[in-house]
Amino acid sequence: MIFVAAAALLAACSGGQQQNQAAPAQPSAYDLVLQQVKPDGTVDKATALAAFSLAVAPLPDVPTPPGPKAQPVSGSLAVSWVMVHWAELTAAQQDAVRHALTDGVNPAAAITGPGTPDPNIACVKADSPDAGPWRQQLDSAISDIASHLGRTMKMHVFLTVNTKQLEDHDNGTPALMYTWACKANKTANGQNPDGCTIHVNPAANDAQFSDHDRKSFLIHEAMHCFLYDKFGAAYDDIAPWLVEGIPIWVQTALNGADPVATKWWGAYLDLNKTSLYKRSYDALGFYAQLADSGVDVWSKIDPMVAAGISGGNAAAWQASGAGDDFVGVWGPGHAKGRHPGKPWDITGYGVPDTKPAAAHVDLANGQTAKAAAPVTGVDLVELNIQSDVVGFAGDAATRGMFGAADGHDHQFADLDGAEFCAKQGGCTCPEGSPGAGTQLPPIAAGTGYLGISGGAKATAVSVTGMSLDDFCKRPAKGCLVGTWTSVAFDIAAGAGLTEHGGAGVKLTIDAKGAVAVDFNPMQPIVGHVQDMTVDIVFGGVSTGHITLPPPNVTTGNWGDAHGEFGNVTVTAGATSPIQFTLFDHKPVSDVLALGEGLASGLGGGISSQPLLGPGGFKCSPTQLVITPPPGSSVQGTWTLSRS
Repeated sequence: MIFVAAAALLAACSGGQQQNQAAPAQPSAYDLVLQQVKPDGTVDKATALAAFSLAVAPLPDVPTPPGPKAQPVSGSLAVSWVMVHWAELTAAQQDAVRHALTDGVNPAAAITGPGTPDPNIACVKADSPDAGPWRQQLDSAISDIASHLGRTMKMHVFLTVNTKQLEDHDNGTPALMYTWACKANKTANGQNPDGCTIHVNPAANDAQFSDHDRKSFLIHEAMHCFLYDKFGAAYDDIAPWLVEGIPIWVQTALNGADPVATKWWGAYLDLNKTSLYKRSYDALGFYAQLADSGVDVWSKIDPMVAAGISGGNAAAWQASGAGDDFVGVWGPGHAKGRHPGKPWDITGYGVPDTKPAAAHVDLANGQTAKAAAPVTGVDLVELNIQSDVVGFAGDAATRGMFGAADGHDHQFADLDGAEFCAKQGGCTCPEGSPGAGTQLPPIAAGTGYLGISGGAKATAVSVTGMSLDDFCKRPAKGCLVGTWTSVAFDIAAGAGLTEHGGAGVKLTIDAKGAVAVDFNPMQPIVGHVQDMTVDIVFGGVSTGHITLPPPNVTTGNWGDAHGEFGNVTVTAGATSPIQFTLFDHKPVSDVLALGEGLASGLGGGISSQPLLGPGGFKCSPTQLVITPPPGSSVQGTWTLSRS
């Protein structure tokens, strides 16, 4: 039986001052229990019992979890976890849970009997008489949330001010507020609720809390009700980064900083390589950074929860809108302003002025620095480049940036697989040395920051320092060697035809001249001729070989270029003024067999050897420009960047 109860026990904090220490405080016993959340967001019975014993009350035959005693921010997770494992609890444990949650009052009872309703029972039929001042703030919170979510709440929400302190924690600290999901004025007990009762404990009136703080806590509780209203009992079954991360982000989005949020910001900013999937309240930083990156988080809340219910963590991540633009700045944001520029900071949502302790590495000649991020996690390394030459290598999933000492930002995609000169005066290999003629782009020496993430994948990066002498002892690597990504295809042909686009193609050339061209990531080439617009897209992977020029040659014609393009397809169709399909994933050879006139009529965008046909090249450390051969009927360029 799942006992639906969101006991969001927002707890009293001793100060409310922002924590500015670089090093996080020692994790409490409850923090250590939260770390036992499995990657899919579930917990076993032992973890559920341990969490309840710390957040709400001790239970029979449950050992006291190790670690310092500290007040949990909320007991809602502990309550829902115990109820998920309800059938596995002993009778004594079930009795203890009932007593702890209701102080001896039967949670299934709507009222205690005739006369004035007891405000302390789980589910009430009306606000308590003294709820007026609180009701005004709650109604304001409900209105604000509804306007941002774009939906109203259908269920009844009652507010009751307890006459006695209930649901205090094992260490004696008082709970401030908590919420019950209700069905027909009784606890829902696994059914889809039709109401919510928010309880305000006497401790909420303590002088240490401001009206601003109390409003934040009410917003948190109201958001739980909104999610129960939309998703019913299934809301309790999803991972904590959704169940509690969303409400605590909402309270900061609508009301700014408060002592509870400040505590969990500290946990989020701690660079301990925690996956988002294992976070709870500290997931608020993820939503804050997501919003900072331009994503409308409010519009993603319902889709995320729905996806989490139907497909788990991976589906919820997909629904969050956390694309490459966000993943690329997720890690850098943890620098918290230690490097200039918006990507290197997190702002708003009550974030404290805490700067997490990043690993510091002095990268001298012959040394290597490492960065690694877990699934849906980040890493940040403070990197002091002291070597002559520095090389970067990362997993395919790596996204992020390196902020160099001169303030220049380098996208990791532009660094991966490449080497750079950090030596004052430049890096020139002596004539006659194996590396003679190699050109290295510059990068600033000194302290910079490397922030990375792999998004939904774990990822790792190595940064290697090398002396110029050692670098020059290696055989020179020609400029063409490496991995390139197409940026733009710009062609002009006869009859007023122009073609643009085609970004995303991956071209790889190894040191022996072996070539692979992956067209699958390709964006359309858009052609315009007279009043017609045509889209052309290649697909598939081709392999081949070219004769590489000497390492110091950076411009010329492809030498003996040939490849196998039998697996390459082309899709082409008109998009304006009418829409129709010319080819749908047709092999290039089949299209050309229909007639060279048809292919050339599409402006040369369809070729028997796209990208590596006859023509010329101009190469620099960061860019490769491919041109048609002399005398061709088409003119233009295909531009690629080193990646």
